[in-house]
Amino acid sequence: MKLHQLRTLVALVETGSIRGAARVLGLTQPAVTTRIADLEQEVGAVLVHRGAFGTTLTHVGQALLAHARVIDHQVRRAEEEISQLTLQGGASLAMVRVVEGLFPRTSAELREGLVDFVVSPMPPAKQAEKAFHFQELVAYPMYVAARAGHPLRKATRLADLAQAQWIVGASTNSRRATVEEMCTEHGLPMPRILVHTDSVTQVQACIATSDLIGLLPRQLFAGWPALKIVALPITDTIRPVRMGLITRAGTKLTPMAEHFAGLLRQRAGEVAGGLASRRSRA
Repeated sequence: MKLHQLRTLVALVETGSIRGAARVLGLTQPAVTTRIADLEQEVGAVLVHRGAFGTTLTHVGQALLAHARVIDHQVRRAEEEISQLTLQGGASLAMVRVVEGLFPRTSAELREGLVDFVVSPMPPAKQAEKAFHFQELVAYPMYVAARAGHPLRKATRLADLAQAQWIVGASTNSRRATVEEMCTEHGLPMPRILVHTDSVTQVQACIATSDLIGLLPRQLFAGWPALKIVALPITDTIRPVRMGLITRAGTKLTPMAEHFAGLLRQRAGEVAGGLASRRSRA
């Protein structure tokens, strides 16, 4: 299998047609068709079904596509790193993409090499995949947050929240919310979750304007007077959210990506120091 064949397969899938792949790759449509046919001959199996509504991959094609994407991105990253090291091209940070989402959602892009690293709440150690390397940056204490004047504003124990309605915006895996794990740890019934969302801003808005409650770090409501969100005086221990820098195991970052990651580590250290100082004063 040749790199240009694999890149043609990726382009075919991303554009959805022979014509689209030809346009992206700067080739004629017969040239794209020939590359795919040659790849199928190399593999010894049909990779693509061609129909009136475009092209679809066979199960063999789907399996090869995952590898083709990784190989393509690894080669591009190698070219970028060599360029940076030899100063043939000005070292630049092409794009910082911020996506509201949790690691189960972003892990696929990291696994395929579509992103260099992810900063996200870390999954528990027993759920951490060996395909990734996890480095904890900072642990944020979590609080049960509610609107000012909430009927449960004087609750001091998690057991007092049995009838509360929750909005969930932070999970440690794709199946179970952090608040559910919290209730399990304290031997409490499962919480009544009315809303699931990956958007932190939606969590803030729903808590501020309804009787929904949720788990938030203090940084997302303290000092935001317009939100009028307060922390309930819960005395039970609530596990902090551990933010981490997550990379693909065994894959070195490019110099520019490593420089940016270093800045994140530095800032996280400053934040962690500030949190420790507040705890000591308390």
